[in-house]
Amino acid sequence: MTAAELSRIAGATRATVSNRRRRHDDFPAPSAGREASPLYDLPAVQAGLRARGHTSTASPTEELRTTLGLMGPGSGVAAERS
Repeated sequence: MTAAELSRIAGATRATVSNRRRRHDDFPAPSAGREASPLYDLPAVQAGLRARGHTSTASPTEELRTTLGLMGPGSGVAAERS
């Protein structure tokens, strides 16, 4: 997941996420991406938020959209269009 998706789930601004990433050692390590555009593992982010007593502020629809978006093509998940 991108920092923007992380910020939506956490209910924080992208700047807050970026600052926390730089200043706190307990921030989840990127699982992919580049230094300028890191990608994070959704379950690790969710566990980190729970460990700090935060709950997701994203709606179930947003969380589902994020989860499905992370699966991408070739994941075995197919979307049906009507």
